[in-house]
Amino acid sequence: VLFGQNIGTCITAVLASIGTSRNAKRATCIHLMFNIIGTVIFTFLCINLPVADAVVWFTETYTSGGVDLQIANMHTLFNIATTLLLMPLGYYMVKLSIKFLPELPDEDCGEGMRVKFLTPVHVSNKEGGLGASAIYISQLEQELNRMLLMARDNVDESFTAVLNADMSRIEGVIEKEDYIDFLNKEISRHISHLIAYETNEQSAAVVSSYFTITGNIERIGDHSMNICGYTKHLNKHGIKFSETAKNELEEMRRVCLISMDELLAEKTGGIAWLSKVAALEQRTDDMTKQYRKAHIQRMRAGECTDEACIIYSELLTDFERLGDHALNIAQELTRIDKHQ
Repeated sequence: VLFGQNIGTCITAVLASIGTSRNAKRATCIHLMFNIIGTVIFTFLCINLPVADAVVWFTETYTSGGVDLQIANMHTLFNIATTLLLMPLGYYMVKLSIKFLPELPDEDCGEGMRVKFLTPVHVSNKEGGLGASAIYISQLEQELNRMLLMARDNVDESFTAVLNADMSRIEGVIEKEDYIDFLNKEISRHISHLIAYETNEQSAAVVSSYFTITGNIERIGDHSMNICGYTKHLNKHGIKFSETAKNELEEMRRVCLISMDELLAEKTGGIAWLSKVAALEQRTDDMTKQYRKAHIQRMRAGECTDEACIIYSELLTDFERLGDHALNIAQELTRIDKHQ
């Protein structure tokens, strides 16, 4: 009965893996293998060796317990012994689970838009009272990091496209922006469904912060698209920036990427880390004022065309907004850290 129920209770893990990622299903497969292998080993030992008698003797000698404690001791022995036996074989169990559940074609090639970490929300008002969203917070964090990484790549690509007037980069930026919009929609829908049932105050605050973060990441993607879009005007009208303007654009790109990397590297938040991101945002504001002033001087000196002046001014606005959204994300991550 004891060994059978070890296998039987795996059904909870099987049910929990429905609708989850491939790796989550593999974890369930490993859980099943662990209990099945352990059961086979212990059944063989119990048939051929006096293991049950040893457990009875140990229980009666050292604990003076009855049959219930004998079962508990056998269960403890089963799990400890099986863990020690299979721990060195963990790598091979992972390989075996991958053979049972190989990558699907669409997972390998990365085609199509899909959430990677979020699983369907199945909560009720009763479950919400127990803080059901705690199960999904880690999934939200991973999906938002994925979305943030896409936004970071688009910031890099957009500035590079403008600096080099490189039209070939536009298509890739557009595709990634579409993916960012898709993730924003899916994550927001997931959060909206989840928070409707959440009654735990701290969990609700964390989920709300994630909702704010996804909106700010989406706006970073929009500003990246604006920056990339200027490349079309540069090529269409044969506009070229001065070397000074190009150097300023390169510095804008560098500061933006430093801010994005800080967000991606954040693990625990904290006031010191938030102050660092806030300093980068202030630097963005200072650079915007400085570059706008220098830009006006170039206009007065006739060093740039009217079209180039307009585009550069718009670029400065997008650059400043990128810093604002990065700081907004950092503030929300710090709030999340306080609630966890």
